[in-house]
Order: sequence, then structure tokens, then C-alpha cells
Amino acid sequence: NETERLFTPAQVRLLIAASGVQVRAMIFLGINGAFGNTDIANIKTSDIDFESGWITLPRQKTGKPRRCPLWPETLEALRKAMEKRPKPKDDDNSDLLFVTKYGDSWKPGKSDNPLTKESSKIREEVGIKGRGKSFYTLRHCFQTVGDETRDFVAVSSLMGHSPQSISDQYRERIG
Repeated sequence: NETERLFTPAQVRLLIAASGVQVRAMIFLGINGAFGNTDIANIKTSDIDFESGWITLPRQKTGKPRRCPLWPETLEALRKAMEKRPKPKDDDNSDLLFVTKYGDSWKPGKSDNPLTKESSKIREEVGIKGRGKSFYTLRHCFQTVGDETRDFVAVSSLMGHSPQSISDQYRERIG
């Protein structure tokens, strides 16, 4: 459906196939764990536990702690991205998982968003059209598919949403 802010599974596979090693890992994080542009730009190498297969960090927008299991494909993409990671230009970026080919951060600025620009190029290249489709659409996909499980609490937690009910104030963990 052209009006939905969703990618089909085939479109996600196209994006992955057309992406370079860093953006491929970012797409996997977006679809696997609903990580948005700013979340991804702020991931530190220490946030990922390759042995247990989990990523743990606060959501940038809400500050809410997030702990997300990573698929084997995501872990493999992250390993490859770390192997090919460019040298950071300065010490401020030295602990970031992703840096641009120029050694800069992928963090969005007020008038520039490097990941949005790069993902737009890839979408055009593979012929994905549709209003409102961007890298952030991966979060829409995660939420939509996740909600089909009817485990709204787990989906909300994985997405890093801020508490919305009194139960959220008392819940200490989700199994």
C-alpha cells in the first residue's frame, strides 16, 4: 500500500542488499530493534554484548532504558561494520559504533541528517517510492509487526517508549 508508512519484507531485503556495510548494520538495527536515526548515531561499541546477543542503552528521545535481543544477522552485520569502521576524526567520536567515511558522527544536526540522506539515496536506487518513507519507517514496521503479537508491553519496552500507564510505573521487568 503506497499510503502506508511501511516497507514490505521484500523492500527491506532490497535496502539491505543495496547498502554499504555500515548502513546495512543500521538497517538491521532499525528493523530488529526499532532504533531510529538518533538512537543509531549514539550507539557505543560498549552497548553491544556480542556473546549474549543483546544491545543495552537508553533511548535518546526518552532516556528510557532499552534492552533488545539481536538477531544473528544483525550481529553479523554489526561485526562487519566494526571491522570496516573508519577512523574517527576526533576523540568525541572514538567510542561511537558508527562514524561516517570522513570520521564524523552520524548524529543529526538541526539542518542535516546524514542517515536520512544516505537512506534516501538507497531508496531511490532500488526504486522504493511512497510519501513519508524514510529510515524512520523501520520503526513503524517494528511497531506494526510487533503489535500483531498482542504483547504491547514488550513492544513498547523494546521501542523505548516512555511510560503511559500506572502499570508502567510498577513493572520492573518483562520476561
